[in-house]
Amino acid sequence: MPDEVGKTSAKGPKKITVMRVAAMRGRELTGRGVDKIYQAATADGADKSGLTALTLPVIANFAVDAAMAVALANTLFFAAATGESKTNVALYLALTIAPFALIAPVIGPMLDRLQHGRRIAMATTFGLRTVLALLIISNVAWNPATQQLQYDPWVLYPCALGLLVLSKSFGVLKSAVTPRVVPPSIDLPRVNSRLTTFGLIGGTIIGGAVAALFEVVLAKALPIHIPGAMVWLAIISAVGAYLCLRIPS
Repeated sequence: MPDEVGKTSAKGPKKITVMRVAAMRGRELTGRGVDKIYQAATADGADKSGLTALTLPVIANFAVDAAMAVALANTLFFAAATGESKTNVALYLALTIAPFALIAPVIGPMLDRLQHGRRIAMATTFGLRTVLALLIISNVAWNPATQQLQYDPWVLYPCALGLLVLSKSFGVLKSAVTPRVVPPSIDLPRVNSRLTTFGLIGGTIIGGAVAALFEVVLAKALPIHIPGAMVWLAIISAVGAYLCLRIPS
């Protein structure tokens, strides 16, 4: 009997040690990954020219778009897949196309003529998206029968349109700001390619995965039943507004 107790007590510290080593290894790998991303973001003099400061809001913008896609998935695509309403797909397509119709003839030229205060304008596109996300969150109800969140369509669709228009507006402003932060060692096409790559990896892939996790945990797993992706969208939008103000003037 004492031998068994001794064996058990001997095994305990080993398990704890293995867990600690695994945690330390995970932190080490995460730290290395962050360092690699930071090195890539600051390469070729990007940190000195201001390109790194622009890269972060671009990543945030991609993440906001990904979060909105996740938030609308249950309402539009999954509901339509059950045959309840095919008009949801048409509404989503209309929401996707409408921003281009507004940006091209109206908002685009106006933003192009904006010579001063572009950082503030970019931050405003994020700040307004935070407000719209909070408005959507405050008008959502949980349906116990269908086990789904129900959005108020009179709030959801206008706010979704506003989110898309603000995203496209950020893109217009970003295009105007980018030439000013191009490092001497690289050209504009390469800079645009770099921004898109960082946006897709950091915003769409990683940010979208976090949005999906938020949606599952906050909307389904926990009893609070709130749109987790919209919560993530509001957080990222607020952070994006702050990051825009850090872009060199």
